[in-house]
Amino acid sequence: MNDEATQGVTPAEIALPPPRPSSYRQILKSSALIGGSSAFNIVIGIARTKVMAAILGPSGFGLMGMYVSLSGMVGNLTVLGMDSGGVRQIAEAAGSGEQTRIARIITALRRCMFFSGVAGALLLLLFRSEASQITFGDTNHAAGIGLLSLTVFFTAIAGGQKALIQGLRQLKDLAAINVFGALFGTIVSIPLVLWLGEKGVVPSLLAISAFATLPSWWFARKIKVARVQMTWRETFAEARGMLTLGLAFLASGLMGAFVAFLTRIIILRELGLSTAGIYQAVIIISGTYVGFIMQAIIADFYPRLTAVAGDNAECNRLVNEQIEISLLLAVPGILATIALAPLVLTVFYSSKFTDATVVLRWQSIGVLLRLASWPLLMIILAKNRSKWFMVTEVLNTVSQIVLFWFGVRFLGFAGAGVAFFLVWLFYLCLMAALARRLSGFSWSPANLRIGALGLISVALTFACCQSLPTLWGAAIGTSAAILIGLWSISTLVTLMTTSGMASPFARIPVMGTVLTKLFRR
Repeated sequence: MNDEATQGVTPAEIALPPPRPSSYRQILKSSALIGGSSAFNIVIGIARTKVMAAILGPSGFGLMGMYVSLSGMVGNLTVLGMDSGGVRQIAEAAGSGEQTRIARIITALRRCMFFSGVAGALLLLLFRSEASQITFGDTNHAAGIGLLSLTVFFTAIAGGQKALIQGLRQLKDLAAINVFGALFGTIVSIPLVLWLGEKGVVPSLLAISAFATLPSWWFARKIKVARVQMTWRETFAEARGMLTLGLAFLASGLMGAFVAFLTRIIILRELGLSTAGIYQAVIIISGTYVGFIMQAIIADFYPRLTAVAGDNAECNRLVNEQIEISLLLAVPGILATIALAPLVLTVFYSSKFTDATVVLRWQSIGVLLRLASWPLLMIILAKNRSKWFMVTEVLNTVSQIVLFWFGVRFLGFAGAGVAFFLVWLFYLCLMAALARRLSGFSWSPANLRIGALGLISVALTFACCQSLPTLWGAAIGTSAAILIGLWSISTLVTLMTTSGMASPFARIPVMGTVLTKLFRR
């Protein structure tokens, strides 16, 4: 789509159509399906990280984080974003119903992902000593990095299979892949760490990636694809279509992996390996609760938005509805995480990780801003504006590195959390401005009310938890999470019905009346 299509668009020219309950149901259905598998993964993840953190301690957990960042960066470099680009290509072909076209794209995607995985594994294997020197300052981990190269291959294969399933919107299969992959990987990885200790870190990561590949292959093979004869020249021609947006995804993935890698290097050099391990733990927790919402956005919302990308009014309606549901689902959990941060860290890991309490709280606020910005980012991707996407990702990367370095250097470990919050505040403002330019996007009244309630409640909970004794802060924050949770449930039910439902706050004297009137739809 060319730039003229949206040139001169203003919010006033694009009226927001009234919400459609069917769209809300679709969002909730996909969120529940993907979220159910994510919830299972969370339980499995808690068990796995709890055991590994108890055995390895912060240092061993930090070592694992460095390995994951390194393999992720190499994997993103060699896959070239073709898995993400393939999702869009397959979704478009599926919408046309042309079976031959679908088969050609799938065949090209599978071939390209296989050879990309091989190339990535060889790259990491051949330069294992140099990678160890850059990462750890010595070559003592070269052997482990060499073995880790197999994870790059397995991840590429699994990525290609998942792209096929996601592009065809087989959400049930996608959810099953996540569940079985996490379950099998945990069953095998934990005994390896128990048996080998820190030496079992690389074998456990290898087991996790290998067993994540098996269910993706199993479900992908069930999809009936027409057999087509394709030369390698034709394969490369199809791959170019995937690379159009795929290269933008590649650059984004590389920058994301580079930021993850560099931030851990900064903490490692400034604060030590133990603190790097604690930070790795915080990163996992801060994204755990809202992870299922983000996965639903990628798995279902992005293909749906792509189908209506040419209709700005419809596009903006879908984005507002997605943001509304996302905030209603996320805010109560974020409040609970802020209030119970020390307990959460102890349950997930151990009491050795409670030094990260303030970092987790800051990052929880940042995650809320990140969640609100993601549907806006989908506008850029759905409209295939790869240049704008690249500009925003570069700005995001630079802001993360600069703010993180200054934060850690001058505020210590707490600065890592403050930097995370500031990065996503900047990103949300950037996405809102760009969405306004591309499609005339404006926030719906419902989102303005929910956003205001969310930010105020989160800010007050954060202030109470930081300034009051632990028990008082936890009690106030938990109460806020329960009250906001009840209101969120009431609002979600109202969105799902034509007659509506009275807010649970209506039964609470004075405060119930105020909240019900203030946030009545």
